[in-house]
Amino acid sequence: MSEPVLHPLKLAEAFQINADQMQGVVLPSPQCQECLLAFRENMKLVKGLIATPGWAMVINQQWAEACTVATMCVIKDRSIESATSDELKLIIPKAQKRMAKVVERDNENLDHRLEMSTEMLEQHIMCCGPFIHGMFEGILKSLCIQAWTAIEVLIEDLHVKCIEKNPGFFGSEVLEKHERTKAKLKGQKFSFRSRDKFRDAYKVAFESDSTNHDILLSSELAAIVVVRNLLVHKGGVVDLIFLDDDMREAPQLKNHLNPQLNTRIKMDGTSTRAIIDGAVSKAYELLRAVDRWMMAKFLATLPKWSQNFHLLSRPVPYVTGRRAAIHLI
Repeated sequence: MSEPVLHPLKLAEAFQINADQMQGVVLPSPQCQECLLAFRENMKLVKGLIATPGWAMVINQQWAEACTVATMCVIKDRSIESATSDELKLIIPKAQKRMAKVVERDNENLDHRLEMSTEMLEQHIMCCGPFIHGMFEGILKSLCIQAWTAIEVLIEDLHVKCIEKNPGFFGSEVLEKHERTKAKLKGQKFSFRSRDKFRDAYKVAFESDSTNHDILLSSELAAIVVVRNLLVHKGGVVDLIFLDDDMREAPQLKNHLNPQLNTRIKMDGTSTRAIIDGAVSKAYELLRAVDRWMMAKFLATLPKWSQNFHLLSRPVPYVTGRRAAIHLI
């Protein structure tokens, strides 16, 4: 039986995932700002997954260099077999000291070295057969799963915190649903475990805000949801639902994945980056949209003259490096 054809993984391409956006931004709403910081940290953890194999390769190369230099310092030009037990005991401490110097030396070009080491690692992977290849492809699939988890948490936390800290901005229906959800009581509640449910939760809470609605309906968010669901519920094997219903919501997946019925989807760094980048950008857009909605509600509670004063005096939203003058109560 012939071995399956292994597709290039392009692991280094996944390094370019634009996970850490809105750096230095201070949103006027403290709840939105809190969610922004948490989301950025979660996405850093997600991106760290793809760097781990390359880092392991870099560290291994650096340690090999440090041990070689330390060994030469201790036994000079003799063979390692001729070293005494006392000399061998000196090698590791010297290698550890040398390692610190090697790491410091490489700091300036670390990104380039990481990329080169990852490309070298992929060459090894392609020679190791389908089992090892599948393990590293699994890292790319895990990136999509974990990225959606971070976005899903953001969607729920943003909704919950805005209502809890600013109940005066929301109607009685919203507050009642929120309390039933929090207390796990019977009756109408908010849920965030499916696309339809979290879209409805935002539609009810944020008064059918068209910007929020468009973001949550976007094909970019749909793409990462359906890929995540296929991976965790179907083992990544394409079925008719994915080809028909899911592809209708996220048609770009045809180009990213080229899915075929009853076959397991193949992912590489390029497709993984495209899927995650699109969804993450929409998540950051949602933060901005909710922040604008909250600010509008806050300004509406002020006297007319005070609204004009705040509009003139507050910093321009989303300008980096400047602290917002208005904080919601």
